[in-house]
Amino acid sequence: MKTFKIIISSIALLVCISTVSLAQSKSQKNARMKSLVDSRSFIFKPESATPMSGGNIRLTSSYYEVRFLDDSLSSFLPYFGTAYRAQYGSTDSPLTFTSSDFSYETKTSSRGGQTVIVKLNKPSDPATLTLSISPSGYGTLQVNSVNRQPISFYGTVEPVEKNKN
Repeated sequence: MKTFKIIISSIALLVCISTVSLAQSKSQKNARMKSLVDSRSFIFKPESATPMSGGNIRLTSSYYEVRFLDDSLSSFLPYFGTAYRAQYGSTDSPLTFTSSDFSYETKTSSRGGQTVIVKLNKPSDPATLTLSISPSGYGTLQVNSVNRQPISFYGTVEPVEKNKN
């Protein structure tokens, strides 16, 4: 009976220790994502796209990204969906652009995630990009446009790599 009590108490102790370490790692992930978003220097790498008019589309290229760099924003994303008005003769994706004229706002969710809201002034279309980031580093980018159907991307948020010279 005495060994049974020792075994039960040691199992309870292990459960408590693992719970504490899990909570600490979760708070570390929250702090890491918050500092990444606050630095305004990170990359969103999409893995799939979900247009309003269709199902989930897996993106096979590793070149697609939205790069947030302090005072500039560059986007290289595909577009799948209906355009209500398109530029004549253009073959470029409407989500391929670079801008330094935008507003950047962040919010923290109750579960520790981060939301980044970017309102573009130039180019004027797309109008807003809303990136919801979980503490584990996964994100959903919602692109709202004036002239096109909305589209969402699911992927990961990573820090910007420093040049290796």
